[in-house]
Amino acid sequence: MSSVSAEEVPEIITRTRAAASGTPGEQVEPRQTLPSEDMEPNPANSIQLPPNRQKLVDDVIALYSCQPTIERVARYAPGTSST
Repeated sequence: MSSVSAEEVPEIITRTRAAASGTPGEQVEPRQTLPSEDMEPNPANSIQLPPNRQKLVDDVIALYSCQPTIERVARYAPGTSST
């Protein structure tokens, strides 16, 4: 096992060690912060998707929002069929 000087340690490892040392994550890695809790999309600022892609996005959002339907689960669950 060879020793490595502090100058040879990549920055990502140095930052990871700092995070593991008890330094709060906010001081080690960038965080996305919002001025409010409003996470609702604004359709006026959204790009338009083709209907089939919009349905996919809507279904995935609904599933992650705990709003499953039999059709959604059957369509996106591995090993199941929507027939």
